[in-house]
Amino acid sequence: MFGGMTRVHDHAPGIVPLRLRPAVLDALLDQIDVGVLVLDADGRVAFANEAARRLRDDAVAADAVADRRRDGTVSWASDLATARALLTGETVRDEEVEYFAADGRRRWLRLSATPIRDAAGTVAAAVCTIADATAAKHDAAWAPVIESLARL
Repeated sequence: MFGGMTRVHDHAPGIVPLRLRPAVLDALLDQIDVGVLVLDADGRVAFANEAARRLRDDAVAADAVADRRRDGTVSWASDLATARALLTGETVRDEEVEYFAADGRRRWLRLSATPIRDAAGTVAAAVCTIADATAAKHDAAWAPVIESLARL
């Protein structure tokens, strides 16, 4: 059904008037369940969609938390994916970090980040996507138990 899908502007360049494009982009980003953050070169949040705001409201302040990576090593907020994109220009894909929600629940996030460079090639900002990976982590942890029970 979607195999032949192309970008809307390939067929109808005037379908979204230029003056409405920021509103369309905001509406689109608020409809997806993945958090999207844009940080300026100083690390200040320039944009956060609704999913990112929900995750932020659920988390304890990032600078007060040590995060645990998939390999078990501990990282601090300055080592998170977005900071690495801003400070080193690194592109980070699907890094999982553990955090504790404001109510004490253990949660997992999957982070990806990439730098945004200006015309001179200097990192001017970074975009980060944040997905809640908690359910997937729980499913993976329980899968062997469920499989064992299913064989009984």
